[in-house]
Amino acid sequence: MEGHPGWMEDYLPGIGARGTDVWQILGKRLRLYQRPALYRLHRWGTEVWDWPRWKWFVLWRMCAAVWRLVTGKSVGSLVACPTRVREQGGSPGLGATRLYWVAIRTHALEVRVGGPVGPVFQHCPRVVGRAETGVWVHDRMLFFLQDVAGSRPVTLDVVRVRVATSGRIKKTVLGRAFEWLATKLDG
Repeated sequence: MEGHPGWMEDYLPGIGARGTDVWQILGKRLRLYQRPALYRLHRWGTEVWDWPRWKWFVLWRMCAAVWRLVTGKSVGSLVACPTRVREQGGSPGLGATRLYWVAIRTHALEVRVGGPVGPVFQHCPRVVGRAETGVWVHDRMLFFLQDVAGSRPVTLDVVRVRVATSGRIKKTVLGRAFEWLATKLDG
């Protein structure tokens, strides 16, 4: 990277970043932004590749759920409604959603954030329930429904939430069904 910015040359040593490796890493990351057309192509390619990869993962999880049902093990479903949330006013890139879950053949559930061993979002006292997130959900955030009744936690379902900066947000049919079920159970 030619012509290092002066403020960076003063800032980086103060946080312990020294040597030419820092400038090489920054140079590699900045190449995308120096060529806007290539950067847009890169972002588009990432989006195009992400969709089929997620769909294959969902298909694999559905097959695993059918297998668990046939073999008499616990089965559950986790739904975010809406799965595509709008950015909240003062929090760029962040939104809020509701999570609904239902499970059979278990009595202890947890909803975890980011991964099967991620932070616990909700300890579920009932096998049917719902919880509302705050305005901290970022784009492509994953929520995992875990059966923690046995000696090893088992992932029953995974849901991904997208954060949209604009556009129309609509609820899915499954999300509306879970909302209806939750209102009937609550009152």
